[in-house]
Amino acid sequence: MSQPPPAFSRWRAQANSLSREKVDTLFLIITCALIMAPHGEHLPGWITQVAAGLLVWRCWITFLGERMPPRWLLLPVCLAVMLGVLLTYKTMLGRDTGVAMLVLLIAFKLLEMHAKRDAFVVVFLSFCLILRNFF
Repeated sequence: MSQPPPAFSRWRAQANSLSREKVDTLFLIITCALIMAPHGEHLPGWITQVAAGLLVWRCWITFLGERMPPRWLLLPVCLAVMLGVLLTYKTMLGRDTGVAMLVLLIAFKLLEMHAKRDAFVVVFLSFCLILRNFF
């Protein structure tokens, strides 16, 4: 049997050394991705891509132990995304706009999650997104 590539061995060593907090955070991110997935086919493609990109960014930060992005970086990105939703739907009211904003808000909240309280906010926002399937 051949040896795995060195990059894979390094990744596996990092994965085995993850702390409980990092594992819990990655589990929350994966759970949010699974909750968002059914909505991806009903949302515009750019919203799905932005949300997926934000989730991947958060996984990268968690896995490597990087610092969270500063507010001065997140604020313009958040405002640009909200403007994009407004231009796409022509309103900030309505079911479809609300779902798009909820998906994006969950993704952005994961990027600014610092305390256990923030994790609870993400969980409750995810419950609201699950309930949307019944409307």
